[in-house]
Amino acid sequence: MVWREQELTTFNPSKTQYVFDLSAYAGQSVRILFFMGSNSSSTYSDVVMHIDNLRLKEINPNCIAPEPALTDKDNSSLSFSWPYAEGETIDVQIAATMSFEQVIDSATISAPTHTFTGLNAATEYFVRTRKHCSQTELSFWSDPVSATTACSLYPLPFTEGFETMPVGN
Repeated sequence: MVWREQELTTFNPSKTQYVFDLSAYAGQSVRILFFMGSNSSSTYSDVVMHIDNLRLKEINPNCIAPEPALTDKDNSSLSFSWPYAEGETIDVQIAATMSFEQVIDSATISAPTHTFTGLNAATEYFVRTRKHCSQTELSFWSDPVSATTACSLYPLPFTEGFETMPVGN
């Protein structure tokens, strides 16, 4: 399998997992090369690439995390859905950063949707899912999906005359 330059340009530097199907190479020796070349039109003289936490693992093709999609939002909640088969168990998490170092809320559910409530208005959050494939097997986490809660609402008419603002402040 050879990855061409146009395919590599779709990669992004965020902590994203990539899964490549190498089943066509079962029983063969496979070499994996990480290469980053300098583009002559680049204004940077040095090219730096970092690879961290590389894991090669055989995975069950039926054990892939469903991708969450935003379905509804207001100023204090976000609702998501994902592809779902009857009887599946799904873990879903929400965090304020894409790294999920501090998970705000999580749930283990058997449903195709979930709503996170009690969130801050006008705030970006990240959501990910994973699938329970058996009692001992979990899928990898899905790629994080970004969503922002709506702004707070104010009753109309709303007026601010600025008459009580002290001079000099």
